[in-house]
Amino acid sequence: VGQGYYPEAVTSIRGGAEADRIVLDGQGVATIKRVTFKHPYLSLINSTIYGETTANLSMVRLDRGASYAVISNNVIDVGSVWNINGIDMTGPSTRPFGEDAPNRCTIISNRVTGVVSSTGINVNGNYNLITRNFFHDLGQADFVRLWGGTNTISQNTFSNIFLVPNSGNHVDFIQTFGLSVGWGSWGNIIEQNTV
Repeated sequence: VGQGYYPEAVTSIRGGAEADRIVLDGQGVATIKRVTFKHPYLSLINSTIYGETTANLSMVRLDRGASYAVISNNVIDVGSVWNINGIDMTGPSTRPFGEDAPNRCTIISNRVTGVVSSTGINVNGNYNLITRNFFHDLGQADFVRLWGGTNTISQNTFSNIFLVPNSGNHVDFIQTFGLSVGWGSWGNIIEQNTV
């Protein structure tokens, strides 16, 4: 992807393969409004994700079927728009644990900022690795909501949640509430993070 701002909501229409990934590479110069992956073996790298203003969406969404995704070296900036998630991994259609949630994804070395009254990252699926990311300057938000199983959240930095009057959300470092949404959470590893 070349230099510039792309005001589109990019959504995958097909997946790659283990030896032949499809890579969306912003080369450190492209800004994209929003990205949704719905297929396996896709990568989003070296991009800035910024510009979405519609509440209840996510800047980067790994939907059902988006297994083996790599999200790396991106700036994901919600821009202080209320009720937009930074990164969202959709839960399975079969509850509490289903096979169609994004599994075996790697989310590494991203910067997530500007989330207000929502969540830095919603984790779902199984065997996902969330590592070396920097979540900072979130307003009355949750850093992580955690479902799924055997996910690893390791070596991330979580810094500076500030209060936002009348946001209606209370602040959590990590939150899970399986019974109300029907998704389970088990066997997850949370280690060596800085809060």
